Amino acid sequence: MNITDIKKAWAEDSVIDSDDLFGESIRCGILHSKYLNIRTDHSLILKKLIIEYNQALSFYQNYYSGKYNHAEYEEMLKAKGLEFVKIKYMKTEIQKTIDADPAIVNILMKKAVTEEIVLYCDEVIKQIHSRQFAIKNAIDWRKFESGN
Repeated sequence: MNITDIKKAWAEDSVIDSDDLFGESIRCGILHSKYLNIRTDHSLILKKLIIEYNQALSFYQNYYSGKYNHAEYEEMLKAKGLEFVKIKYMKTEIQKTIDADPAIVNILMKKAVTEEIVLYCDEVIKQIHSRQFAIKNAIDWRKFESGN
């Protein structure tokens, strides 16, 4: 699921049917499970992306510093669509070059989107917890209105 799908699902799921407060109370557990599963799935994806980023960062630090400019690394570089580094990068330039590398940028974008999904699910889960109080308050208000 992407963030748009999750937002759309929550927009539908967040509506409380005031005519069926008992059913809505029961539905809180179902909603909690749904969004906790989404959060858990994306949390695992996020952990995988962090590992992927760290591996790519290590690779590109070695690549741009010229450590792979030996014949023994030629096949590995070709498999990644790279050649030997032709420019001698200063240490201060290496991180800037890595930060602009399309492979790193791609991983960072996926990581950022996944972080947003996890944060969004955290907020939805908080709303589901407070939903029980809103339902209880609605029931209490109905009791008050009816004189009980």
